[in-house]
Amino acid sequence: MSGPKGDASWRLRERHRKIKEGLWQGALLLILVAVFGSFIFNVSANLSARNIHSGFDFLFERSGFEIGESLITFNSSEAYFKAFLAGLLNTIKVSVLSIITATVLGIIVGLMRLSKHPLIKFLGALHVEFYRNIPLLVQLLLVYLVITELLPDSFDPIHFGSWAVLSKAGFQFALPNDWHISFVITTVSFVVSWLALRAAFLKKSTGLVATVSGFLGGVLISVLTWIICGFVFGWDKPEVQRFAIEGGGSLSPEFLALWFGLTFFTSAAIAEIFRAGFLAVPKGQWAAASALGMTKTEIISYIVFPKH
Repeated sequence: MSGPKGDASWRLRERHRKIKEGLWQGALLLILVAVFGSFIFNVSANLSARNIHSGFDFLFERSGFEIGESLITFNSSEAYFKAFLAGLLNTIKVSVLSIITATVLGIIVGLMRLSKHPLIKFLGALHVEFYRNIPLLVQLLLVYLVITELLPDSFDPIHFGSWAVLSKAGFQFALPNDWHISFVITTVSFVVSWLALRAAFLKKSTGLVATVSGFLGGVLISVLTWIICGFVFGWDKPEVQRFAIEGGGSLSPEFLALWFGLTFFTSAAIAEIFRAGFLAVPKGQWAAASALGMTKTEIISYIVFPKH
C-alpha cells in the first residue's frame, strides 16, 4: 500500500491551492447568483408595474382563438392548455405519418440509387439532389401553393368515385360511422396479425424478412378490417354542398403540405443514409458470407442491415 504523495510542504501547498480554487469558484457562483437574481427581480418589477401576471395561471384562461384542425374538439372559449394539447396532438399526428412515409420512400429511393439501371439510378439521384438542395420552408410553401392554386375549387372537386374528393379545401374521404370503434378494432387487428405472421415467417425466413412480411401482411389485414367495419357500421361519405364539402374525414391543405413536404425532404436524407450504409459494407464480408453458403437475403438480413 503506497503512502501519501509528496512531503509535508507539498501537501500544504496543495491544500492552499485547493482552498484558493474553492474560494474563486464560490465567488464566481455568488456573482452569477447575484446577476441572475437581479435579472429576475427587474423582470418581476417591470411586469408588476405594467400589471402583467407571470406564471402558468394563463393556461386556464380563455384562449379567444380557433384552431383550424384538431384531433380533439376545440373552440375559442376553451382554455389555453387545451389549445396546447390540440397542437401537441397535431404535431404527433403529422410526425408519425411523416416518419412512416419518409422511411418507406427513403429506402425505395436508396435502392434506386444502388440500381445498375441508368434510368432508375438517375431518377433516384434526381430525387435526392432536388429535395436536399431546396430549403424545407420553400418546399412547404411550394406544396401549399400547388394545392391551393392548381387544384379545383371545393364546389367542383376531383372525384374518386363516391369515396373521396380532392380540391383546394383539401382531401375529403369516407369514414365508417363509428370510426373511433373502427380505429380501435383495426389497430388491434394490425398488431395481432403482424405478430402472428412474423412468428409464422420466422420458421422459414430471416428476422428481417419475417418482420417486413408480417408488417405488410398486417397492413393488408388492417385495411380489410377497416373496410369491413365500414360496411358493418355504414359509411359516412363526403358530399359536395353549395359552398362546402360535408361528411367523411378531412385532411386540410395545410396538413397535406406539411406531410408531403416533410416526407419528400426527409426521404432524401434517409435515402443517402441507407445507400451509404449499404456501400460501407466491405466486399470481403460479402465474399465471406457467400463462401459460407449464405443466400443474398441472409447476407442482407444478418450482415448489411445490422450495420445501418
